[in-house]
Amino acid sequence: MDKNHSSFTVLVVDDDADVRAFLRSTLRNLFQCNVIESHSPEQAVLLYEKQHIDLVFLDIQMPGMDGLTLLQELRALHKNIKIVMISAHGTADNVKKAVSEGAVGFIVKPFNMQRIKAVVEKFI
Repeated sequence: MDKNHSSFTVLVVDDDADVRAFLRSTLRNLFQCNVIESHSPEQAVLLYEKQHIDLVFLDIQMPGMDGLTLLQELRALHKNIKIVMISAHGTADNVKKAVSEGAVGFIVKPFNMQRIKAVVEKFI
């Protein structure tokens, strides 16, 4: 990604509509980037295959496929994908597993604008 903030796209994957809305609003306000949302891991895979995605915010606990499994699937599609895991359960085991599977960051819910800004700025 380059410094032209509007040139990057973020995929937000979370089954909670309020979390997706907060991230969409925050990311657009901070970076004027393109935000695509998915309520399910299965939909996220389809969106990822059709769109150019620069950064993914991915919930760990979702119905059906969990976020860690989706992380593995997305990394199989694109080895260098940048995925930030988000979870209300920021246990050491969850963080360790996410990072060992290739996540570039981990944010514990509830999160704030400053934390989101700090994470995204690492990649733009």
